[in-house]
Amino acid sequence: MQGQARGTGKREAFEPALAVATADSAWSKVAQSYYDTTFRGHDWDAVRRELRTASARARTMADVRLAIGAMFARLGESHFALIPAEAAAGWDEPQAEQESLGDVGLEFRLLDGVVVVSRVAEGSSAAQSGVHAGWTLERLGELDVAPFVRDRLQVGDVRARRLAALQLPLALISRSQGAVGSVVPLVLRDGDGDVRRVKLRRQAVDADLVRYGHMPPLFVRFESTRRVGEEGEGCVGMLRFNVWMTPIMPRMDDAMVAFRECRGVVMDLRGNVGGVAAMVMGMGGYFLDSTASFGTMTMRGGALRYVSNPGEAIVPGMRSPRLVEPSRSWSTTSP
Repeated sequence: MQGQARGTGKREAFEPALAVATADSAWSKVAQSYYDTTFRGHDWDAVRRELRTASARARTMADVRLAIGAMFARLGESHFALIPAEAAAGWDEPQAEQESLGDVGLEFRLLDGVVVVSRVAEGSSAAQSGVHAGWTLERLGELDVAPFVRDRLQVGDVRARRLAALQLPLALISRSQGAVGSVVPLVLRDGDGDVRRVKLRRQAVDADLVRYGHMPPLFVRFESTRRVGEEGEGCVGMLRFNVWMTPIMPRMDDAMVAFRECRGVVMDLRGNVGGVAAMVMGMGGYFLDSTASFGTMTMRGGALRYVSNPGEAIVPGMRSPRLVEPSRSWSTTSP
């Protein structure tokens, strides 16, 4: 949940009316959408009165955010948090359409407060310029990365800070994108600590562009390889994708067909930001020979059970395999 208040925490910038309105907005979002209409046994109207009183007595916006965080904490939910608007600035900046949106081929991770290049797409302008995974990012265009990170992680609530840390690399990837043919300068530091300055030209990407929830637009990247043993006997399939979105499914079908004689499959989910939870049902069917529960999503209007579909299984030894003819356009395996 993203806060609407833009207070700086300084007494002279604090607006009591905005503080109460912000608290009301947070309370209302929960009241209107929380799946448990008993609110875990709490009198939600009484919670609102307490929250309004605390917000009216607050002296800084930080006090208001603490009060809202305490309200969320009563429900015990890991994904309920107030992210200040100033910390989320830039997440919703407009992007070009897919046909004109270019990419430099970089993915980032936040490690111990430092932004690290976690992936360099093969054939991308970053790869052609010699950028390597493990380099740290210091400047992206006009953006000085260190204060950008500090500002966005400067939230008191642990849950909000965790969500901000997840969003931050995605926001930087989004900032690295732009019109095809345009150039973005980067300042990085390599493994030896030397500063590297590069200018990367944004290229058209042959990949699906997806938009989901509050995440910035993302290109879906899917890679699959088949590794053969040193003696030419046996193989292991290797998969890597950056987000759980439906465009990966036909590619997953093709890859699993190519892996059907392999001894096992490795899925590299490092840096994967998640996505559509219901996809676990189809994914589970590749590996399980019987129905298994992956959990239940409980909503105000009902519940959705996530169960594997064993009819999808095509890994060796699984019953009732469903063999899918690989499409030529997504034949990504290598011997």
